[in-house]
Amino acid sequence: MYASMRVCRKHWNRRMPKDLSEQILDPILTGPIVRKVDANKGHFWLATSAPFRVNISLIEGEHSQTLTQDIRSIKVGKQLYLHFITITPENGFKENLIYYYSVTLLDSEGNEISNGLDDLHYDAQDSLSFKRPNKIA
Repeated sequence: MYASMRVCRKHWNRRMPKDLSEQILDPILTGPIVRKVDANKGHFWLATSAPFRVNISLIEGEHSQTLTQDIRSIKVGKQLYLHFITITPENGFKENLIYYYSVTLLDSEGNEISNGLDDLHYDAQDSLSFKRPNKIA
């Protein structure tokens, strides 16, 4: 049994890169995930591969909404950063209205990262969206 384990480890180590920290990852690893939306605030979660600055833009109907953002970011690995974002729109969130939003990532120099961000929505949709239900089931 131990001999077969050694062989498996030997083959596994050959296939794996020596340093995983040099592997190039997409900017967004997971998300954005809408965690909760109530009448006044929306809470989002996002995981990125670098310490990007995150910005969320919100569109209600055909107009952009003015909002404030509270973003808390935590480094949990060499290439894993969790971002907890709370947005507070000036006019709140209306029930059963679809809100469209976009996510922008900025690097440390303020350059916008666009690689892979256009594919964040489902195939049948044109952009990211959510709505605040009138009742939580």
